[in-house]
Amino acid sequence: MNETADREMNEFIAPTHQGASKDSPPAVRIPESSAASDSGKNGDTENKAHGAYIKIQANSGNLNYLSDWLSGALRGHNCPEAISNQIMLVNEEIFINIASYAYPVTGGNVTARIGKKGKLLALQYEDEGVPFNPLEMPAPEMNVPLEERKIGGLGIFLVRQIMDEVKYERVNNKNKLTLYKIIS
Repeated sequence: MNETADREMNEFIAPTHQGASKDSPPAVRIPESSAASDSGKNGDTENKAHGAYIKIQANSGNLNYLSDWLSGALRGHNCPEAISNQIMLVNEEIFINIASYAYPVTGGNVTARIGKKGKLLALQYEDEGVPFNPLEMPAPEMNVPLEERKIGGLGIFLVRQIMDEVKYERVNNKNKLTLYKIIS
């Protein structure tokens, strides 16, 4: 992606919901065309223009809540089922890693954002956990027998294979992982 495409993506990925705490009830504004649900707990959701986001506690027990939100958002963006299934797999991998490793001592939140411009879909995960750039992980040694492989790296490998582009940045003490997928 070039700088222009990055700038355009940032224009339709919604900003972080201000004033929400982890105990705030969901704040939902979903257009009628979206199938996203406002039911659930431990999260804030909002939809602005062409972008939507959710902020939830980063614990594995919230995976279903996040997945329900994302599934509805993908339907709202008319994402084909095959691509939606791939993105749901990516979502699980990214969220479980954040929930498992971003906050080793105290809990924290993760914000997921989704936006679409034309055929380009963007999904972003943001947390205030331990700095970690998953793109620096070495590729797994696929030619080594499974029992001899080092643990780790297979998930981000899968994410990179499924998505068209993956970017990481650390901004204002936050990890931001942005994933791009061209959908038809």
